[in-house]
Amino acid sequence: MKKKLILIMIMLFPTIASARNYIEVSCPDKTGEIECDVIAHADYRLSAIEYYYKLNNATFISFAINDNWQGEGTSSPLKIYTDNFKKGDFKIGVLKLNVEKVSKEIVKNEKIIYYDSNYLPEPVYNNNRDNIIIVSICIILLVVGIIIFIIIKRKRSGNYEKA
Repeated sequence: MKKKLILIMIMLFPTIASARNYIEVSCPDKTGEIECDVIAHADYRLSAIEYYYKLNNATFISFAINDNWQGEGTSSPLKIYTDNFKKGDFKIGVLKLNVEKVSKEIVKNEKIIYYDSNYLPEPVYNNNRDNIIIVSICIILLVVGIIIFIIIKRKRSGNYEKA
């Protein structure tokens, strides 16, 4: 039983770890020319970011890279790097767009690749904050399932005391 539990936790670890890594784009709710802050969230030190996104009802004007970063400030994908390895929550730049129609998600994350301090790529599978909620629900369901399994097993073996 312990081996199965440990195996399940090991299999879940990459999902749990990657859930805290994502890119958030904060845009004002208006049409015309707007500036959106692009903020990265990483739980390990980053050397580079490759960010693929899709625009909804908007056109790309420019991308101004934050002082700590270097690279291509062009349309998707953004490819930036730094010598000052970054960890935590930090701004990577400002995306300037021309918005035709306000929508819930003007900038939609498609693919994110973080490069660690050894310059090795680490794809970010959970690139949206909503996925953190999904992962949390899965973990809760897993724990409840394990508890139910233990109770049923104890009841069958006679080790379960009745109240």
